Amino acid sequence: MKNYILCFLCLQIVSGPLLASDIYKKVDKDGAVTFSDQPQADAEKIKIEAVNVQPHHKALPSGSLSEKKKFAYASLVITSPENDSTLRNSGETVVSATLTPSLRSDHKVEILDNGKLLQPAGRVLTLSLSNLDRGTHSFVFRVIDTKGNTLISSGPVNLHIHRNFIKPASPPPPAS
Repeated sequence: MKNYILCFLCLQIVSGPLLASDIYKKVDKDGAVTFSDQPQADAEKIKIEAVNVQPHHKALPSGSLSEKKKFAYASLVITSPENDSTLRNSGETVVSATLTPSLRSDHKVEILDNGKLLQPAGRVLTLSLSNLDRGTHSFVFRVIDTKGNTLISSGPVNLHIHRNFIKPASPPPPAS
Protein backbone atom coordinates (compact mmCIF):
# COMPACT_ATOMS: atom_id res chain seq x y z
CA MET A 1 0.00 0.00 0.00
CA LYS A 2 2.86 2.37 0.85
CA ASN A 3 4.36 1.75 -2.60
CA TYR A 4 1.12 2.83 -4.30
CA ILE A 5 1.00 6.04 -2.31
CA LEU A 6 4.65 6.76 -3.06
CA CYS A 7 4.09 6.17 -6.80
CA PHE A 8 1.02 8.41 -6.79
CA LEU A 9 2.91 11.26 -5.10
CA CYS A 10 5.81 10.95 -7.53
CA LEU A 11 3.43 11.11 -10.50
CA GLN A 12 1.80 14.23 -9.09
CA ILE A 13 5.13 15.96 -8.67
CA VAL A 14 6.36 15.03 -12.15
CA SER A 15 3.09 15.69 -14.01
CA GLY A 16 2.41 19.09 -12.45
CA PRO A 17 4.69 21.09 -14.77
CA LEU A 18 3.53 19.02 -17.76
CA LEU A 19 -0.11 19.89 -17.13
CA ALA A 20 0.63 23.58 -16.74
CA SER A 21 0.58 25.16 -20.17
CA ASP A 22 0.99 28.66 -21.45
CA ILE A 23 -2.07 30.85 -22.02
CA TYR A 24 -2.30 33.31 -24.88
CA LYS A 25 -4.59 36.31 -25.23
CA LYS A 26 -5.57 37.79 -28.60
CA VAL A 27 -7.72 40.84 -29.25
CA ASP A 28 -9.20 41.06 -32.78
CA LYS A 29 -10.01 44.26 -34.70
CA ASP A 30 -13.56 44.38 -33.21
CA GLY A 31 -12.20 44.21 -29.65
CA ALA A 32 -13.28 40.60 -29.01
CA VAL A 33 -10.86 38.87 -26.65
CA THR A 34 -9.87 35.25 -27.23
CA PHE A 35 -7.89 33.09 -24.81
CA SER A 36 -6.14 29.93 -25.99
CA ASP A 37 -3.43 27.47 -25.07
CA GLN A 38 -2.16 27.58 -28.71
CA PRO A 39 0.10 30.46 -29.82
CA GLN A 40 -1.45 32.61 -32.57
CA ALA A 41 -0.27 35.55 -34.61
CA ASP A 42 -0.50 38.82 -32.63
CA ALA A 43 -1.29 36.91 -29.39
CA GLU A 44 0.41 37.89 -26.17
CA LYS A 45 1.55 35.34 -23.61
CA ILE A 46 -0.23 35.72 -20.27
CA LYS A 47 1.70 35.14 -17.08
CA ILE A 48 -0.48 33.21 -14.61
CA GLU A 49 0.32 33.75 -10.96
CA ALA A 50 0.10 30.89 -8.48
CA VAL A 51 -3.42 30.31 -7.23
CA ASN A 52 -4.06 31.09 -3.58
CA VAL A 53 -5.77 28.06 -2.06
CA GLN A 54 -7.32 28.01 1.39
CA PRO A 55 -8.10 24.79 3.26
CA HIS A 56 -11.75 23.80 3.44
CA HIS A 57 -13.33 23.83 6.90
CA LYS A 58 -16.48 21.90 7.58
CA ALA A 59 -19.32 24.02 8.87
CA LEU A 60 -20.93 22.92 12.09
CA PRO A 61 -24.46 21.63 11.64
CA SER A 62 -27.22 23.96 12.78
CA GLY A 63 -28.07 23.39 16.42
CA SER A 64 -24.72 21.79 17.16
CA LEU A 65 -23.47 21.54 20.71
CA SER A 66 -20.88 24.31 20.31
CA GLU A 67 -23.53 26.65 18.87
CA LYS A 68 -25.83 26.01 21.84
CA LYS A 69 -23.00 26.63 24.29
CA LYS A 70 -22.26 30.00 22.70
CA PHE A 71 -25.75 31.41 23.39
CA ALA A 72 -26.76 32.24 26.93
CA TYR A 73 -29.13 34.75 28.43
CA ALA A 74 -27.34 37.39 30.50
CA SER A 75 -30.14 38.25 32.91
CA LEU A 76 -33.78 37.68 33.81
CA VAL A 77 -35.00 40.14 36.44
CA ILE A 78 -38.50 40.70 37.83
CA THR A 79 -39.20 44.44 37.61
CA SER A 80 -42.68 44.50 39.11
CA PRO A 81 -43.77 44.13 41.88
CA GLU A 82 -40.89 45.12 44.15
CA ASN A 83 -39.61 42.35 46.39
CA ASP A 84 -41.37 42.16 49.77
CA SER A 85 -43.95 44.76 48.79
CA THR A 86 -47.43 44.65 50.27
CA LEU A 87 -50.85 45.16 48.71
CA ARG A 88 -53.60 46.10 51.12
CA ASN A 89 -57.25 45.38 50.41
CA SER A 90 -56.50 44.52 46.81
CA GLY A 91 -55.59 41.33 45.03
CA GLU A 92 -54.72 42.96 41.72
CA THR A 93 -51.19 43.49 40.40
CA VAL A 94 -49.02 43.24 37.31
CA VAL A 95 -46.04 40.91 37.35
CA SER A 96 -43.35 41.75 34.78
CA ALA A 97 -39.72 41.01 34.03
CA THR A 98 -36.91 42.01 31.67
CA LEU A 99 -34.78 39.53 29.76
CA THR A 100 -31.37 40.22 28.22
CA PRO A 101 -30.87 39.47 25.37
CA SER A 102 -34.38 39.26 23.93
CA LEU A 103 -36.30 36.00 23.93
CA ARG A 104 -35.30 33.71 21.06
CA SER A 105 -38.06 32.37 18.79
CA ASP A 106 -37.57 28.77 19.95
CA HIS A 107 -37.77 29.62 23.68
CA LYS A 108 -40.74 30.29 25.98
CA VAL A 109 -41.37 31.97 29.31
CA GLU A 110 -43.01 30.39 32.35
CA ILE A 111 -44.35 32.46 35.25
CA LEU A 112 -44.74 30.68 38.58
CA ASP A 113 -46.52 31.69 41.78
CA ASN A 114 -45.40 29.68 44.82
CA GLY A 115 -44.00 27.05 42.43
CA LYS A 116 -47.25 26.67 40.46
CA LEU A 117 -47.45 27.61 36.79
CA LEU A 118 -49.80 30.60 36.34
CA GLN A 119 -50.46 29.98 32.64
CA PRO A 120 -49.06 27.78 29.85
CA ALA A 121 -45.54 28.70 28.71
CA GLY A 122 -45.65 31.59 26.26
CA ARG A 123 -43.75 34.56 24.94
CA VAL A 124 -44.90 37.29 27.37
CA LEU A 125 -42.89 38.85 30.16
CA THR A 126 -45.88 40.66 31.69
CA LEU A 127 -48.97 39.21 33.31
CA SER A 128 -51.94 40.98 34.97
CA LEU A 129 -53.24 39.14 38.02
CA SER A 130 -56.47 39.72 39.88
CA ASN A 131 -58.21 38.28 42.91
CA LEU A 132 -55.00 36.98 44.47
CA ASP A 133 -55.55 35.16 47.75
CA ARG A 134 -54.39 36.65 51.03
CA GLY A 135 -50.90 35.70 52.08
CA THR A 136 -47.43 35.72 50.55
CA HIS A 137 -46.92 35.03 46.86
CA SER A 138 -43.44 34.15 45.56
CA PHE A 139 -43.12 34.87 41.83
CA VAL A 140 -40.42 33.37 39.59
CA PHE A 141 -39.92 33.73 35.83
CA ARG A 142 -37.97 31.15 33.86
CA VAL A 143 -37.05 30.69 30.19
CA ILE A 144 -37.32 27.18 28.79
CA ASP A 145 -36.21 25.59 25.51
CA THR A 146 -38.28 23.31 23.26
CA LYS A 147 -37.44 20.31 25.46
CA GLY A 148 -38.60 22.06 28.64
CA ASN A 149 -35.08 22.61 30.00
CA THR A 150 -34.68 25.74 32.11
CA LEU A 151 -32.18 28.10 30.44
CA ILE A 152 -32.37 30.94 32.96
CA SER A 153 -34.46 31.67 36.01
CA SER A 154 -35.15 34.91 37.86
CA GLY A 155 -34.70 35.24 41.56
CA PRO A 156 -37.94 35.01 43.54
CA VAL A 157 -39.91 38.17 44.32
CA ASN A 158 -42.30 38.06 47.26
CA LEU A 159 -45.58 39.95 47.34
CA HIS A 160 -47.70 40.08 50.47
CA ILE A 161 -51.49 40.46 50.13
CA HIS A 162 -53.28 41.90 53.18
CA ARG A 163 -57.05 42.18 53.28
CA ASN A 164 -59.10 43.55 56.11
CA PHE A 165 -61.51 41.20 57.69
CA ILE A 166 -64.31 42.53 59.83
CA LYS A 167 -65.63 39.94 62.15
CA PRO A 168 -69.41 40.06 62.23
CA ALA A 169 -70.91 41.01 65.56
CA SER A 170 -71.77 38.06 67.69
CA PRO A 171 -75.47 37.44 67.99
CA PRO A 172 -76.90 38.31 71.38
CA PRO A 173 -77.11 35.39 73.77
CA PRO A 174 -80.50 33.70 73.82
CA ALA A 175 -82.93 35.04 76.40
CA SER A 176 -83.54 32.69 79.24
